[in-house]
Amino acid sequence: MVVFAGFLAGRREEPLEARERFAVLLYEPYWMLGGLLFAALAASFQRRTRRPPDQDA
Repeated sequence: MVVFAGFLAGRREEPLEARERFAVLLYEPYWMLGGLLFAALAASFQRRTRRPPDQDA
């Protein structure tokens, strides 16, 4: 993703190679989406299963 951002910002003059295009346009966004979904699901699960603190003290 950093390579692609640099390419779009004009910091990289040479074009992306086929392997880099595959990684930047397909492989890396796939894993990024998976990580974001996992974080969202973990936060949702934590909110649903959180117990209020004990009021005994």
